[in-house]
Amino acid sequence: MQMSLPYHRWFLPVGIIVALACVLLFAATNQYLLLAIPFVMMYLVLMMLNWKLAYWILLFSIPVSTHLEFFNATLSTSVPDEPLMWLFLGLFIVLFAANPRVLPEWWWRNPIVLVVVLQYLWLIVAVIYTREPLVSIKFLAAKTWFLVAFFIFPVLVFLRKEDFKLAFRIFIIPMVITMLVILARHYQYDFNFRKVERAISPIYYNHVEYSTVISMFFPLLCIVYPLTKGKNTWMRILILLAILFFIPVI
Repeated sequence: MQMSLPYHRWFLPVGIIVALACVLLFAATNQYLLLAIPFVMMYLVLMMLNWKLAYWILLFSIPVSTHLEFFNATLSTSVPDEPLMWLFLGLFIVLFAANPRVLPEWWWRNPIVLVVVLQYLWLIVAVIYTREPLVSIKFLAAKTWFLVAFFIFPVLVFLRKEDFKLAFRIFIIPMVITMLVILARHYQYDFNFRKVERAISPIYYNHVEYSTVISMFFPLLCIVYPLTKGKNTWMRILILLAILFFIPVI
């Protein structure tokens, strides 16, 4: 896809200058967040060029994201998936402002959408009357970018059967890799249940979150397996092996 922005010829030199400046500032301050600035710039440019590809990157980042705390644990986030959700919230605001009909009419008429919208409006009312404004506002903000990223954008992304297949592959590959890493680390602790938190850190916040994520994904494997019958033998074998792997890990 060709860049349609008028000043695209400046992106490469400006990007190089910013990257070098961030490296120099990191060397001087030892602040690791400075190294993330060039990648943020690259992702923003990608969102302008092909935001659907940027969405696939968001999906890929979910299983490998890690929990970080700031300001003496008063604020926390999951990196890099949650900051990517912030960007998609901004992107949706731009898309909706440019075209209020960006969402199809059938989506608005769906009863599930009506229930979710009513829940969100009631959440706003609850936040207005809360006794803990900071906590409630953080909760509302998090629910906002989660809903935009995973309740609204899928309507714009999943348009063909191939999109569902690609999303499945994008998600399962990093998930299985993290499961193998955690299993190997847990083996070093002789599969001691009390030491499982060490094995999953820092990929998952705790063992409940880890088991919940893989338990939620497991039914998809059970659905995909019969769908591969008579189509791709190797894919069918891999899915079966994944099912057999998920069961003891869960």
